[in-house]
Amino acid sequence: MHKLPFDRSLGERISRLLGGRKLLLASASPRRSIILSRSGVDFSVKRCLIPEPTLDGLKPHQVALKLAEMKATEVTRYFPKHVVLGADTVVVLKEQILGKPKDRDDAFRMLSQLSGRTHAVHTALAIEIRKLDFKRSDYETTKVKFKKLTPEDIDNYIISGEPMDKAGAYGIQGLGHFLVRSISGPLDNVVGLPLARLARLLEELPPLPEGDEG
Repeated sequence: MHKLPFDRSLGERISRLLGGRKLLLASASPRRSIILSRSGVDFSVKRCLIPEPTLDGLKPHQVALKLAEMKATEVTRYFPKHVVLGADTVVVLKEQILGKPKDRDDAFRMLSQLSGRTHAVHTALAIEIRKLDFKRSDYETTKVKFKKLTPEDIDNYIISGEPMDKAGAYGIQGLGHFLVRSISGPLDNVVGLPLARLARLLEELPPLPEGDEG
């Protein structure tokens, strides 16, 4: 992977805010785990499966928030004393969510749509501690502008295999950064975990109960 962002100072701040509590990431995303690891945050991972919700009528950032909250709620049922972090990222072009491509043709279609245009990436974060009835959620937005891509550019990128498991059919932390002309907003948000936004959420954590190590 290339250019995967991490920030030790933010990681240290997040660790201080956790204050000895156990952080549990309700996501199987390797990119989110790498951001936390490289930032020096101590955490564990618990993959969760949630039912496909009905999200009709919601704006894209609201979809991300709903999914992040559902992930946190599912995992905190089994780990009620942990600080559980749910996250979800959506790539949005003109209010249309671009998910993971179904096949190479779908990837080509998405990348052709993004070519030369600016799109938004929303990452929603949800924090929950079931034992303390504590819930907070918020989201970060980054604007990403693509270079004008030729069909050959797109084909060469698809051949790399990188687009196939990425929302919007690209990974900015990998070869996909060559497709990008500029970004406005946090780079780690595009990868899937905005650390500054996470720190702001953790500032609202209630005091740790006396004698409770989380």
